[in-house]
Amino acid sequence: MEIKMKKISVCGVVAVPVLALGNVLHLPFSIWLFSEQAQTGFGFGTNIEMGALFVWLAEFLCIPFVLAGLTLFVISIVRQARAPLIVTNAVLLSLLLLQISLTNLFMHI
Repeated sequence: MEIKMKKISVCGVVAVPVLALGNVLHLPFSIWLFSEQAQTGFGFGTNIEMGALFVWLAEFLCIPFVLAGLTLFVISIVRQARAPLIVTNAVLLSLLLLQISLTNLFMHI
């Protein structure tokens, strides 16, 4: 049992920085699109045109981060890992998914 918990902890130590990296990778685009939407009154599309390709590239690069976070989250709940690991993983994963959702929403309004 102790070896399995150590494996989960090692996965958590790897997955949490990976999710943080995914959030940092996506953060400039989220801030950029949010500020542009705030300036237009949240009712119009953005003016980034071809820049949307960079946003989608960042989202494509975040797919492994999201899959790793989801996998660790499910394994941590099933194996009843330590609560700080589960909470940190859940918060970072939800922030990354929120950023991806909002950037796509702002591009397609």
